[in-house]
Amino acid sequence: VDEYKLEKVYRPVEYTEYETCLDVSKGFRCPVVKKGGRYGYENKLVKVEKYVKACCEGYYQTKDNLCKPECEPPCKKGRCVAPNVCECDSGYGGKHCTSTCSVGLWGPSCQRKCDC
Repeated sequence: VDEYKLEKVYRPVEYTEYETCLDVSKGFRCPVVKKGGRYGYENKLVKVEKYVKACCEGYYQTKDNLCKPECEPPCKKGRCVAPNVCECDSGYGGKHCTSTCSVGLWGPSCQRKCDC
């Protein structure tokens, strides 16, 4: 990304001072060229690397800048644990946790058999 940045820069300058001398034609004031410098500021165009966090496909970014999996449609009675993969609450099953467990089954995603 290109960005302007204010930078302090040193600029060399030459200036003339007059010193007392023995030259009558110059009124005993002789010019002496001196070198010095001064600091100033100028806008400079610089390249800046910026890292932007982006979530992988199947994930969305939260307000806290976290990536969370997305299930479409959303899990009804459970939570999304991977893109389009629901982990159902106890007593519910199905791809989107919309159905109750069949007779003889129980637990998360209806994976346990009843000991009847």
